[in-house]
Amino acid sequence: MNLYPMIGIAVRYERDERFYVASDETHTNLTRVSGRFCRRFFLHLCIDGLQPLRTYVEIGRVAYLTQGKQRGKLCTIVNVVNQNRAVVDGPSTGVPRQAVPLKHLRLTRQKLRIPHSTSTKVVRRAWEKEGVTAKWKESAFAKKLAARKLKANMSDFDRFKLKRTKQAMNRLVRVRFLKLKALAKKSAKKAHEEKLAKKKK
Repeated sequence: MNLYPMIGIAVRYERDERFYVASDETHTNLTRVSGRFCRRFFLHLCIDGLQPLRTYVEIGRVAYLTQGKQRGKLCTIVNVVNQNRAVVDGPSTGVPRQAVPLKHLRLTRQKLRIPHSTSTKVVRRAWEKEGVTAKWKESAFAKKLAARKLKANMSDFDRFKLKRTKQAMNRLVRVRFLKLKALAKKSAKKAHEEKLAKKKK
């Protein structure tokens, strides 16, 4: 049985943290390259079914801009130029229609049902109908970004209070853990003594 169609090879480059997925035709070449530059590349085998892809670069895919003048805003892919660039539009978030590199986009799980190269008016209507902004605020990544921004805007006194709060919380957790550990140890000892007593009888 040929397993090559079931296996994809992803190589991560340390400098730009980008992933490249190769097809089965380049399987031999990638193996040779990864062996030659083992200090710069990491080889990962991804078996289909165990780690399936959930997001794709496609028309209507909602993405988060990580670089550029519109950094930190949401947009929608309305056209794919080539394997490196895509045309995005975000009328509800203040992102004008423009072509951006794919490495500047972080794909989300949200997707709009819009035709290829549709108008800005249609994108806005679909965006409001799906409630993308509300769903984005409830996502784990958006909450992580909000927490990161809040932490960056904290003053020295706020950081001190947060540190003391964490210390107090960790102290309570440790005290509770030690109590449960002592209780479990006592129960195990009692069960062992009862077992020995039964054997003597």
